[in-house]
Amino acid sequence: HPHNFTDRMYRPGDQAFFDIIQSYMGYRTCYYRTLNVGSKTPAQVDAYRKAREWIDAAINLVRPGMTTDKIAAVWPAATEFGFQSEMEAFGLQFGHGLGLALHERPIISRLVSFENPFELQEGMVFALETYCPAADGNGAARIEEEAV
Repeated sequence: HPHNFTDRMYRPGDQAFFDIIQSYMGYRTCYYRTLNVGSKTPAQVDAYRKAREWIDAAINLVRPGMTTDKIAAVWPAATEFGFQSEMEAFGLQFGHGLGLALHERPIISRLVSFENPFELQEGMVFALETYCPAADGNGAARIEEEAV
C-alpha cells in the first residue's frame, strides 16, 4: 500500500512511491510517481500499464460540463483490485481539487461521486490518482497527474 511508511533502507527490487507536493505563491501541486530500485518485474510493468490506462481514461473525460461520477466510473471497483469496499480503497482511485489547499473540491471517487456528482467548470485545477497492485503481490503502481 503506498500510504505505508518505513525506515528500512531500499534494496534492489524494492519500489518507492513518491507524492511530490509543491507550492508556488501559495498554490499547491501534487504528483505521485512510482520508482523501482534496480529492476522491475513483469507484474510490476503490467500494474503500471493498467494504472496508466485508468488515469488516461479519466484525463480524456476532463472538460467543462463533465461530471465527477462519469470520471469515477472509468476506474475499477475496489473489489477488482484487492479491497473489500470503496471506503477501504478511498484515496487510491481518486481525484481532488488543488488550490490554496492540497485537497479541495471537487472530490472524485467511486465512494462519493456516484451519489454526489459535481460538474466540472472551466479553470478548475485538480489531481487525478490511480493505483494498481502487481498481480504477483510484489509491488504496485501509483500515478498522479494534474488537470486544468
